[in-house]
Amino acid sequence: MKKFLTLLLAFAMVCSLVACGEQNDNSLKNNTQDSQQQDQTPPPSNTDQSSMSKIDITEAIDFDASVSWANWSDDPKIRELALNKDTFELSSARHIPVYKCDTLEELNEFKTTFSGTFTMDETLDEVPSFEKVTADYTEDFFLENTLLLVYVEAGSRTPRFGVDSVSIENGTLSVYVKYTYNPEVGNCAMAGWLFTIPVNNDQIQDCTNFDAVLK
Repeated sequence: MKKFLTLLLAFAMVCSLVACGEQNDNSLKNNTQDSQQQDQTPPPSNTDQSSMSKIDITEAIDFDASVSWANWSDDPKIRELALNKDTFELSSARHIPVYKCDTLEELNEFKTTFSGTFTMDETLDEVPSFEKVTADYTEDFFLENTLLLVYVEAGSRTPRFGVDSVSIENGTLSVYVKYTYNPEVGNCAMAGWLFTIPVNNDQIQDCTNFDAVLK
């Protein structure tokens, strides 16, 4: 009887060990399969870097602007011939007319076109005439440069203006003009000024739009 119980106990222990072995084997197989699945899972896409590469970068342009007296006029071609004529109805900023001369011939055409609109050969106090400011722009200048022209008007001859910055963003070159002197009280004579801004051709070769804003 004792031998029978001993054999029965031994048989039970053997069965228990076999069951544990099968359980451990199945656990190892499952762990191996999980590891293989993890290896096959593609890495997460780097969306942050992708989106950053699409962010438009603003490029500041070096400039040396000059101002000349142009007087005021309500001639409609001031806006009709401007490169940014579609922006004047926008309310987000005060857009002002900008023009571009790629050659000396185009500069002379600008003078001819606006000869009866702007005052080309007169001065106002310390502000020189447009003819004097543009006298040094020769054919050699236009071999490597372009001349931007920006018109600023005001309801008084008292304020003064200056170019604050020139920048390029997403193919658009923008000229930002600011007040340098703007007293609360001024005379009531309408006024207008022309800014001449030379820029290097290489800097604007990819520009498809041109704009000017009074800050």
